[in-house]
Amino acid sequence: MRPKVFLSSPLLLCSPLLLCSSALLSSFPLTPPPLFALTQLDAEEVEVIVLDSDEDDHPRTKRSRAGEEHAGPSSKVPRKEGARAAPSMEEDEKLARMLQEEELRGLAASGAARNGRREFVADGRGFWLFHTDGIEEPGNEQAVRLRDVVQGDVLWAIFTNYMVQERWLLSEIALLSSIPRVVFMYPFLSSLASPPSSSSIVRYAPPTPQYGVHHSKVMLLGYNTGVRVVVMTANHIHGDHYDMTDALWAQDFPLKGEGEERSEFEDDLVSYFQATQWKGTTLPCGSKLDAQYLRRYSFKNARAKIVASVPGRHQGEKMHMWGHMKMRRILSRETFDPLFNKCPMVWQCTSIGSLSEKWIEEFTSSLCEGKNTEGKNIGRPEEPPHFIWPTMEEVRTSSKGYTMGESIPGFSKNVHKPFLLKMFCRWSSGSSDPQLRRRAMPHIKTWLRFSPSSSPSSPTRVKPP
Repeated sequence: MRPKVFLSSPLLLCSPLLLCSSALLSSFPLTPPPLFALTQLDAEEVEVIVLDSDEDDHPRTKRSRAGEEHAGPSSKVPRKEGARAAPSMEEDEKLARMLQEEELRGLAASGAARNGRREFVADGRGFWLFHTDGIEEPGNEQAVRLRDVVQGDVLWAIFTNYMVQERWLLSEIALLSSIPRVVFMYPFLSSLASPPSSSSIVRYAPPTPQYGVHHSKVMLLGYNTGVRVVVMTANHIHGDHYDMTDALWAQDFPLKGEGEERSEFEDDLVSYFQATQWKGTTLPCGSKLDAQYLRRYSFKNARAKIVASVPGRHQGEKMHMWGHMKMRRILSRETFDPLFNKCPMVWQCTSIGSLSEKWIEEFTSSLCEGKNTEGKNIGRPEEPPHFIWPTMEEVRTSSKGYTMGESIPGFSKNVHKPFLLKMFCRWSSGSSDPQLRRRAMPHIKTWLRFSPSSSPSSPTRVKPP
């Protein structure tokens, strides 16, 4: 079965991008977890889902604030090998195709290997988990580190985030210091005590209204032959990347062909960066890198859709450009197998703000859009959504203990609301730990709907967008 899975991050939503400033990458198909452990709890606990996603048709398997300037682990602040036989013609052709793909993406996988990094394929087919310390190694199978993602001859890079430890980031990604132009876009520039000095680094703090914040977690890497778009759930700090469960989605895009039309993904990406009011910067070659610069790339084969959120109040047609109302519009164009009629819904996020029952109803309605093959709306779940949020005991017994609670904030008055208590699920699954990430507290944000009548032995596929 392939449910619709949404990996959220502030520029590609499922978290603050929706309400404040994020964006959501929506609708990429994943094989569902062979093990769903949903356990309803009483009002004093707060049900559990353990995801174990296996891609049978793809080689990758099992993926299921501003901070202190500091390069180590930190807590959040308001928050000749032998000769080979001659290759066959078939092998030659296979190698040629591989090299062409690398040329298209402007990557040098062999160079990455020499630098101690694993090869990373940004094909947009699913999402990758970040490597996490403090858990059993099988739990990091196919997981990646940030330095695996930044490969090749990068000409320019844009990092947008909520929290950024620049010194840690520069030490984590050695390649960063050799990129001709690096743009850091995050809200708390004034809190930097002594930012790294480099003529190649440009910093920008997006303006925000009183009740908003820039929370997007996006990385754009520019090459001679294309651009890599990466959306993640981790802040650029050591703790998020190595102590918690976080994930990323990435896809490489080539330059546009002559006369090629714009695409929806392109327009959404450009609109988001325009909404940050960033005026751009000049590249060493003399070109101006800004939102419009992104129109030189071909996004027509994007395997995801962007749902961005920006701070502020949006009315009229603009209301459907951002947040869950944009998600509602996207899902309304999707077709699902009738097996998904009124199917269960699972949410998972990090922090819990002052959610109202009215907003929960609106959000649920947006996520319930879409029609089945008979043209009827698939409808709302027959039971309340399963809302995954770790319990105190799960935090206490995590790899870093109670300190992980700083990354999973929730005031008592926001958490102990009757309509939420009946939705809550645990992060782990009793004695079962199929993904081996029980002790790695979640900073990832996801939501999905699944058909209980489906199972891995009888897969049901959902048409991708």
